[in-house]
Amino acid sequence: MKHRRTPFALLALLNFGAAQAAPAPAPSTYGALGGQWWLWALTAPSDRNPVNDLTGKHCDVNKTHPVFFLAQSPRNGTLVRRTCTVPADKPLFFPLYTQSVVRETKAGCEDRMQTLKLDMDAVTDLQLSVDAQAPSAGMPLNGTRGTMACTYLPDLGVWLGTDGYWASVTFDQPGKHTVAWSGVTGRFRQNVRYTLTVR
Repeated sequence: MKHRRTPFALLALLNFGAAQAAPAPAPSTYGALGGQWWLWALTAPSDRNPVNDLTGKHCDVNKTHPVFFLAQSPRNGTLVRRTCTVPADKPLFFPLYTQSVVRETKAGCEDRMQTLKLDMDAVTDLQLSVDAQAPSAGMPLNGTRGTMACTYLPDLGVWLGTDGYWASVTFDQPGKHTVAWSGVTGRFRQNVRYTLTVR
């Protein structure tokens, strides 16, 4: 996985089903949650990293957050099909398209973030479907943009900044569900499909 320019992201707020699930995160928190998503992705064990996992076998690695993270694709254009069991009491949170900046200095991070913003401004063809349907009226198909300014991570000794388009989906009904998304920037296409068992 490329830590310094990994595509991803896009945020929509959806709710499918009834019940005991925790409230979906507010769109105003997507920037901070996006930073947590990146920290989760960057610090996962290399042999069990959910982003590099093409099957969903390791989808539950390091799941201590109030939301359940789904991973982007490490491959350009190729549809990545993953299967995962997710808890019914946690909203899902994932990027339709996102990028991050990791630098040793704040100045270096902030400088690269300016270029990253232009890259993210150029993202096109964002698509999101849940159970093979587009979001309902009032729910943005291309999600909500969320940015985290360069933040120092003392445990890693680096500065991290992120930008992306994110989505949060809550399934209140147990059983089988699907979530799929895609997006394009430059020559990189994000293309992911999850088959989920909600318990």
